[in-house]
Amino acid sequence: MHIISGDIWGGAEAQAFDLLRMLVENTNWNIRVIVFNSSLLSEKLRHHGIETVLIDEKTTPPYTMIKEIRKQIKQHNINIIHTHGYKENILGNISNLFISKTKSIRTAHGNPEFRTSWKAPQKIIFKYLDLIIGKLLQQKIIAVSSQLEELLSRSYKNKVVKIHNSIRPVIKQPTPLATKIVIGIAGRLVRVKRVDIFIDMVNHLSRNEHMPQFEAWIIGDGPLRHELESQAKRLQVDSLVNFTGFINPVIPKLQKLDLLIMCSDHEGLPITLLEALSLGVPIIAHRTGGIPEVLCNGEAGVLISEHTPTSYSKAVIDLVSDPVEMKKLSYKSKKHFNNKFNLDITYRYYVDLYENLTQ
Repeated sequence: MHIISGDIWGGAEAQAFDLLRMLVENTNWNIRVIVFNSSLLSEKLRHHGIETVLIDEKTTPPYTMIKEIRKQIKQHNINIIHTHGYKENILGNISNLFISKTKSIRTAHGNPEFRTSWKAPQKIIFKYLDLIIGKLLQQKIIAVSSQLEELLSRSYKNKVVKIHNSIRPVIKQPTPLATKIVIGIAGRLVRVKRVDIFIDMVNHLSRNEHMPQFEAWIIGDGPLRHELESQAKRLQVDSLVNFTGFINPVIPKLQKLDLLIMCSDHEGLPITLLEALSLGVPIIAHRTGGIPEVLCNGEAGVLISEHTPTSYSKAVIDLVSDPVEMKKLSYKSKKHFNNKFNLDITYRYYVDLYENLTQ
């Protein structure tokens, strides 16, 4: 039984959904999911025939949520619960207390995005409660990248196992030749994604005489959209920047990109990057978190160490000025994807992990 909030559709949700669909299609196990929100994730799970139970966090107090989760564990004779996020870790494992036969694991999909402060003591409590639960009540902690594996091993020692995020291969469809170069960024419009750097980069590119005609796509939505639109207008690049809003599926949009930029402050192992890799879209990304691993330390994409708009814009101009190098990157990215991040291969690691836990 997987437990996931599902309040948004992001990388963690996409990864969990793909894994669940693969397990349902290739095993005879009884797979169930508890979600805390009615959303795109719950719709997609039900559409694919995956048993899904909604325990709405907006209307259900935590104590009642714990009772409902515990009821599901007992009623359906669950052998393993698999949690995805600190809230899910806490509620799922308190629900599982004293049910000795049910094992528990979690996936850490990325670095924590919130900082603790004495001004918000509840976050400090949640942080340490989550840590204690991982140490005492869970058998395995799954890290989706080598960077996360190293970080988590400091707290959880030999409980940590690395299983890369992965997706099914994406076949790129033929697209009409564009008259302009299309540069894009994709993801939630939240602070950590640093879309502000992307817009500043567009400003730099618009003033560079060596840059061919181009347009910039911001694929996604989120709480910072109005602020980012205002930034584009203030810099007078709003005619170049297209806010597409949330798009699902995002693949048809990604495959029209000539370049994908990923300038997040930090990332675990982002699904968007894997999708671009599978499509052979050249990538320029911040050297942080799991990104260098995805890009084979710079062999399958361009890595930026100096996290500034100037550095990204220079990398863009260098790359678009060298079509041969762009083609090489496209080929290398597809090859690297098939070797390391193809879900048809990596889902077996989950199967082996689940089977070992139940022996």
